[in-house]
Amino acid sequence: MTPGLQRGDRLALVTVTYDSEPVLADFLESLDRQIDRAWELIVVDNASSDASVAMVEAWNGPLHALIRNSENVGFGVATNQGMRVALAAGYGAVVIINNDVMFDRDFLGRLAHSPARDGTAVLAPAVRYATRRDRFWYAGGDFTWWRGAFQARMFETPPPGGDFWPAKFAPGCCLLIERTTLERIGLFDEQFFVYWEDVDWAYRCLVAKQPITVLREPTLDHKVSILTGGGTSPFGARMFHEGQIRFLRKHFPKWLRATQYPLMLGKVLLRLAVRRDDKAQTAFRIRAINDARRLPPPRQAPRIAVNLTAVGAVLVGGTSRYAVSLFEAMVRAVDDGRVEATLQGIVQPGGTDHFSPLARRFLSQTPRLKNRVARVLYERALLPTRLRRDKVAAIVNPIFAGPTSGAQRVVTIIHDLYFRTVPQLVEPRRRRYLELAVPRAARASDVVIAISDNTAREVAEAWPDIGDRIVTVHSAGRDLPAAEPLAAPKPYILFVGAVLPNKNIDCIVAALTELRAQGHAIDLCHVGADPHGLRAAAVERYAMQGAVRVLEAVDDEALAAAYRGAVALTIASVAEGFCLPILEAQGLGVPVCSTKCGALPEIAGDAALYFEADRPSELAAHVVTLLEDEARRVAIIAAGYRNAGRFDWDRTAVAVLDHALATTSTSKHHA
Repeated sequence: MTPGLQRGDRLALVTVTYDSEPVLADFLESLDRQIDRAWELIVVDNASSDASVAMVEAWNGPLHALIRNSENVGFGVATNQGMRVALAAGYGAVVIINNDVMFDRDFLGRLAHSPARDGTAVLAPAVRYATRRDRFWYAGGDFTWWRGAFQARMFETPPPGGDFWPAKFAPGCCLLIERTTLERIGLFDEQFFVYWEDVDWAYRCLVAKQPITVLREPTLDHKVSILTGGGTSPFGARMFHEGQIRFLRKHFPKWLRATQYPLMLGKVLLRLAVRRDDKAQTAFRIRAINDARRLPPPRQAPRIAVNLTAVGAVLVGGTSRYAVSLFEAMVRAVDDGRVEATLQGIVQPGGTDHFSPLARRFLSQTPRLKNRVARVLYERALLPTRLRRDKVAAIVNPIFAGPTSGAQRVVTIIHDLYFRTVPQLVEPRRRRYLELAVPRAARASDVVIAISDNTAREVAEAWPDIGDRIVTVHSAGRDLPAAEPLAAPKPYILFVGAVLPNKNIDCIVAALTELRAQGHAIDLCHVGADPHGLRAAAVERYAMQGAVRVLEAVDDEALAAAYRGAVALTIASVAEGFCLPILEAQGLGVPVCSTKCGALPEIAGDAALYFEADRPSELAAHVVTLLEDEARRVAIIAAGYRNAGRFDWDRTAVAVLDHALATTSTSKHHA
């Protein structure tokens, strides 16, 4: 690693080897000559039978990883393996680069520091023929319809003037792709073994309005088709036309594809007529096209839809945050191949901003739904039709209820049963809705997932007839970013979340009053909304107006800062189905003071200081302990780190996806 540089400032070079010994020495020598060293190499070997792996292992350059596949998985799959490693390691950009290329000593430096880099760029350096450096192999490209035939063309002449220019198509010989763009557009489509994966990726850029920029300098020299033989070999012709057919099937309707096959054959015959190919080459090209046409369509992974319509422009409460975090983890599980499925999140237009660029690729939007009534009507009346149209195998409802038809399988996630267990604490209109919607959704679901054992018990007691369909899949905390502690004039205790009736905010404000009466200079910081005015009423009742700081609608960095600066997170709830803030706080090294109501002891484990919900003096005493007993504070923090490690979003997402994909009566009864 270059001293002083973080991975986000460096390039990850990803190259795929397969019997690459004839070209690898020149490639590694080109890397050795580089002046700029802000990069590392990731090599993915596709079961080479020559000395390729040994050459890489003997290389003394900055090698981040050598991935050795047991078989030739193809260029697209192997490149994706390398890019996933790069993304997981935190690199700011990925350079896909062939190893049948050579380049000058300033190539990577000029590429990394190109003025065309703007944080979202896709850069493609101009490429020369290695055997004739006066000729360009690639100097730009586009997608065209020429005499009715679809073509991805490469230009061999740079335009006059300018250091860089736009293009619609760039080959996978060398591409610099910014991390944010890779997350937005996605990796290569792995149905392409070799050839056309770059055409497909560039076409997806075009559809997504992602520009591709060609650089006049730096350039590199390409030993074109030296390893595959290109279209002049039977293997190259077969792979080329298979890729072409797969591309046409993926992007164009059947009637349009039917016009392309005769044109493909006509082009082959034209090459024979002008003597670019001989009869033998023409024969294997025609055979390759006919064989490719007979390829079965790729097996479609089952489509799982996730009902995110309750996620609005503002995240209100823990259930919305749960839905976002769960979907993000589902996307990671599908994108990196741990779960074989096609994922579709259905969200309102205002909700998309809460998701990462990677997750947004998997989102589809509903019409704008003005209020909760419109959303419920959409879920019941229109969304099932959409699910049937999209041939959805399973619908996951992550927030209590949702459509119960339109998919082969329904999975509903229940967070709590406050509307039954503490009905007086639930707003009347919401209670009436939940009393109707939740039992209906639970009984119509193939699997009912509870986010804690406590909630699972309550659901089983409420509706014994669905007891064999209830499973527990624990929620998890979020990995909040590193942040400096919140600057505050006094130490403070923290409350995170919307102030709902079950949160018992009166107890926390009463404890604050007692602490200040004892002479402790301490405040309360509340991160979240006060939709019913409960916090404001408690603050006025105890005359604590100058001791309470409120932060609303904060981003993750500000939330992490609030946690990091707190003496303790205080949870005084009289009912909880899970409580994400406990794990967020413990993961950041913040002590937790909590009641033992509902699922709280199940989630906080032995890493919290517990008190009775109606005894604010006990909460105050715990805060004093944390202020004055450093050894006790350190022990609670250490226990919190251990406890938070029990919960993991990736495990949660895989478990939910497994239940959505299960088809047998036995598999759906296990978490």
